[in-house]
Amino acid sequence: MPEAPRWFSELELSGWETMVAALQPMGVLTVSDGPALTQLAHAWAEWRQAEATVHVEGAYFETPDGSLRKHPAVGVAANAWRRVASMLAEFGLTPSSRARIVVATDPAQLTQTFDAFKARRQRS
Repeated sequence: MPEAPRWFSELELSGWETMVAALQPMGVLTVSDGPALTQLAHAWAEWRQAEATVHVEGAYFETPDGSLRKHPAVGVAANAWRRVASMLAEFGLTPSSRARIVVATDPAQLTQTFDAFKARRQRS
């Protein structure tokens, strides 16, 4: 199990704990997933913070000349969500990506999976 970075904010730590709680029962989380999980938790926190800003300040603001402009936090939220969605798929946390994940825990099953992989590689 990877450990959350010590420099995480409270919001990032909350995202980390949420993702770990979802990933642990799936049996797909290892220590080597720490950097990817860090990126996911960071993007999650950035998305939540930007969405909170939009909720409080609104999606648009009026400029001094009276025209309406999109709040910068709208773009920040959209960018952060794209990163979150990408990382969720990497971890199998979306319905379509979860359908593609196979977790082998039986040593015989691991050998069969590796043998199938080698057979596919030899044909290429």
